[in-house]
Amino acid sequence: MNAILSTLLLRICFVLFVFATLGFVSAVYMSVYADQARHSVHAPAKLYTGLPLPEKIQLDGQEYTKGYLVTTFIEAAFNPHIRRRTYIPPLFALRKDRDDPMTFKEGYKIQYPWLYEFLYRDKGLPTFLSLKKWTHPPRVSTGFPNDLKPFKTYIGPDGKEIESGFFPNGADDIPNEIIDEIKSGAAFISHATGMEVSYIPHEEETTDNYAEMRIVFTNFVSNWDTPFKWGKEGVVVITSGGGQDHRNFRQRTEEYLYPVYYTPYSQTQVDGYLLPHADDSIGMSFCFIWQGHALDMIRSLIRECMVRSMGLTQNIKGTPVNSILSYWNNPQLFGLKKGPDLPRPLDEVDSFLLGMLYDPALKPGMTPLETFNLLRPQEEN
Repeated sequence: MNAILSTLLLRICFVLFVFATLGFVSAVYMSVYADQARHSVHAPAKLYTGLPLPEKIQLDGQEYTKGYLVTTFIEAAFNPHIRRRTYIPPLFALRKDRDDPMTFKEGYKIQYPWLYEFLYRDKGLPTFLSLKKWTHPPRVSTGFPNDLKPFKTYIGPDGKEIESGFFPNGADDIPNEIIDEIKSGAAFISHATGMEVSYIPHEEETTDNYAEMRIVFTNFVSNWDTPFKWGKEGVVVITSGGGQDHRNFRQRTEEYLYPVYYTPYSQTQVDGYLLPHADDSIGMSFCFIWQGHALDMIRSLIRECMVRSMGLTQNIKGTPVNSILSYWNNPQLFGLKKGPDLPRPLDEVDSFLLGMLYDPALKPGMTPLETFNLLRPQEEN
């Protein structure tokens, strides 16, 4: 009898040991999986499958109604922000002896062709409060095109060669983990939208082949409003020792570009903007990220930058709080709970909203009402 009891107890202990071991392994696996999820930006499947939208959609383990996601999409894709001041670019030199090519329209056209269209708007202005999206697959790189150096030499009206009007802005050495983050973000966006977003190493760019989506890392934020946002709308003249009025790009050019700013009502999220063509398709985009942030914060800002650079420029309020499009770095602003640890993951809501934006039925320049009626036909409203 004692032998039977002993055998039974041994078996019970063995079973309990197996369950405890399995529980420990499961907990370790879930912890590792959660950490990988924060560092991964790949959605498990292409979640957006086209129109018409289903009545209910499961994303990140939560059920959303079609109406909620359509309203959230409208909120993220349409930006009502207008700058306090609008500027007209300089069309002529204020002094005859001033050797600044930036005061000549032709100076921009020759030295900075990537800026010319957005500065002088010969083809017209983009539409306010309209849908903005790429109509060709964008390429992404770091820094400014050609480090803000002129693409070609400009000869002024007097026949003399004129120097660049910008302070040079060479990209610092970018750590490999940052480059990997950018490549991973491009893969996530490509998967979500069906539009092949690719990375070009900055050192491989040329004046004939450069990326349209720019991520500019900076070490200088002493004149920024916060470590996340520059936030200035004034004009500052920076005069070099030689007497020429060199321009800091953000202080002397950005105000002329009619940019569509990212998250204009938050001071703690990625800084940047879209530059749309006259037909409301996106021509270029810029993000500005301080390199002094912790690595996981930089990774989070890169992820937000790339999603917003596709055309979802506005914060979404309320749930889903895990979305990179939410007030993820200031959740208390709308009474939201603190989000997951950094780096912020790109989640299924982000993937779904990107898929909606790049549905072929949605065209650049559409109004909020046109978009709403397409996503939720009149007979459903």
